[in-house]
Amino acid sequence: MTLATEQVAPTIVDTPVAVDAAAVEALSIDAAPTYTAFAAGPGGQSFVEKKLELPKLGQFDVAVAIICCGVCYTDTMYAAMAEGMVVGHEIIGRVEFKGESVTNVDIGDTIGFGYIRSTCLECQFCLSGQENMCPKRTTFSDGVGGLANASVWDSRFVYKIPKEIEPRHAGPLTCAGASVFGALYGYNVSPTATVGVVGLGGLGHLAIKFARAWGCKGK
Repeated sequence: MTLATEQVAPTIVDTPVAVDAAAVEALSIDAAPTYTAFAAGPGGQSFVEKKLELPKLGQFDVAVAIICCGVCYTDTMYAAMAEGMVVGHEIIGRVEFKGESVTNVDIGDTIGFGYIRSTCLECQFCLSGQENMCPKRTTFSDGVGGLANASVWDSRFVYKIPKEIEPRHAGPLTCAGASVFGALYGYNVSPTATVGVVGLGGLGHLAIKFARAWGCKGK
């Protein structure tokens, strides 16, 4: 995978760029600040720089200055299928502005967020902890993903990142890490269990780390 510009590497957007100060005003007027994103080119074989307008925030939304973003294999598949899409869903960023009903994060917090952008939070799937099955869910692909210097996300699907964890180390935990931890937690794996992991790729090696930290045994 190559870039149509040499300004940004395809694997990590490494420099935090604050959302324009005009974003404060954009919450109440039509003029919105612009930001930079890298959209998938033809066949997902390149990225093309584009300027976008930051949308107005909903009551639960946060505007985030993106610090870094990992690249999951799902991103490469989406990019190949949808020219113009801004992919990336292993995202770490800094909260710049927030909607009036946001209570779980504050401006200046470092947060992580991944595949799910929002859900209805009312259906049987949402109420049973299976938000990924929500028929009204939106994902990173329904807006601007992590290969940009800013994005807007539902605050109920973002999570504070401890200061002790470097952003570039935390990024993969929001997708690969969440996937394997969800399996361990969802299937009630006990700390005394013996756990088998098939494959030692991006998810597999994290599954081993989580299982070991959980106290599980391997053979």
